[in-house]
Amino acid sequence: MEFFILSLVLLIVDFILILIRRDLVIESLTGSLLALPFAFLEWLFVPFYWNPRSVGQFTIGSSIFDIESIFFCIAFGGIASICYEMFLSKRERKLSRKKSVDRKFILKITAIYTLIMIVLAVLFQPYYIYAFIIGGAVVLIFILLTRRSLFKNSFIGALIFTFIYISALFLISQVFFPGWIDTAWNRQNLLLNSYILGIPLEEYLWAFSVGLLWAPFYEFVTNTEDA
Repeated sequence: MEFFILSLVLLIVDFILILIRRDLVIESLTGSLLALPFAFLEWLFVPFYWNPRSVGQFTIGSSIFDIESIFFCIAFGGIASICYEMFLSKRERKLSRKKSVDRKFILKITAIYTLIMIVLAVLFQPYYIYAFIIGGAVVLIFILLTRRSLFKNSFIGALIFTFIYISALFLISQVFFPGWIDTAWNRQNLLLNSYILGIPLEEYLWAFSVGLLWAPFYEFVTNTEDA
């Protein structure tokens, strides 16, 4: 139930943001679509990292998934991709062809990201949350090597998304459902064993890494820049 409510709160936030800035609808939807495949990787985290209660489980073959993960991924992808433009009132402008992105480079990044994730997943098994955090950071380095101008978008976007996500998580886990962190998160597998406001440090690192990668990714792929 708690995970469902957290996902619903984030979905509502995403919906409110695109209602306010309708010019960012496409960017938000793109971010959601990019994040959606991660909903089907929930089995990497349950029960190693956490084991939240579900209100909408379903099966595909022999694997069990939950509707909360789908809502959650749609929400975080949508929010993280537009929070920089939203809160700093930025708008996009097309770059010149001279600065256009090499599509082969994008394919290389995808291949490198996949390879990095496989290697990190093996190294950190079963602590996959750290593989996602480090893998996303490495991919971001490749993006910024090509478009250094996206650093501000990435860093500030990460700060804003982390604030939004942690605020929602704090509201659910500390105000409405105190004790949820103790029952849902697998504390013995939290390598950092540190908490801020009662929330595992891993959640802060995950949110920040998501913001770092998602905030500039649309601009990178579509060859646009915030003005």
